[in-house]
Amino acid sequence: MDTLSSFTRLNSSSTMILISTAFLLLCASLSAEQSVSKVAFTESQDVIQAFSPSGEITLPVIRVQLEIHHASGKSERGDLVVVHDPVSGHYFWLYTRPNNAGDTASWLTVLKMKSGGAAVYAASGGLAFFNMAGDLFAQERRVSAPTLEGAESSSIEEIRRGLAEFELNGYDPGLTWVHLFRAIGREFACAPDDEGAYCIFGARKFVSIAREGNNWLLIARNRWDQEIILDSKFSLVGTRRVPDPPKYQLLAPFPPLARY
Repeated sequence: MDTLSSFTRLNSSSTMILISTAFLLLCASLSAEQSVSKVAFTESQDVIQAFSPSGEITLPVIRVQLEIHHASGKSERGDLVVVHDPVSGHYFWLYTRPNNAGDTASWLTVLKMKSGGAAVYAASGGLAFFNMAGDLFAQERRVSAPTLEGAESSSIEEIRRGLAEFELNGYDPGLTWVHLFRAIGREFACAPDDEGAYCIFGARKFVSIAREGNNWLLIARNRWDQEIILDSKFSLVGTRRVPDPPKYQLLAPFPPLARY
């Protein structure tokens, strides 16, 4: 009986060792197959405008091409943009997956456009990103790095760790979808007489972004200025059309005085 028990324990231990070894070999194989690396001679630095509690500021940005190899065997080359706040150390990243071999689209182009529907807000509590090219998407990141280069390295490592999910669901670094189309209406972006024309709902630019208590206060501009109030988790609190400023008419000059 003791011999049988010893054999059973030995057999179970051997089985567990084989399973553990197979699992480690599988992990090592997947790790070897999937990789993220920078493409040589594609890295550049720039600056973008951002909102802050003290007004508009500039933030440094790194843009670089990434060569990505997935565990499935698929490969792609995309565009990574990392925005860093040197005062707080906070950063966030945006990755553009190419639609075709010649696709050179980059989030940097959107962030630098004065008439773009994307904007950044930098404060001591975090670095927030808003994009209203259609419905509104927002996120606030509180991760930090001491330098822009450190933020780039951390972003690439974050992408590497999430490759399995990114390949299936796209490169979404935690954006929150704020449903504004029904709350504001199509006319914000499209004239009533353009009913049959191709028109995309969204903002042409953000006029201002601020914090009021725990809420976000955004002014988005298209055919008119729209105030959008969000709570700290980017849930819609309310929205209203900003009244147009009054238009003043110049008075006609007084007629010359008659001479007697």
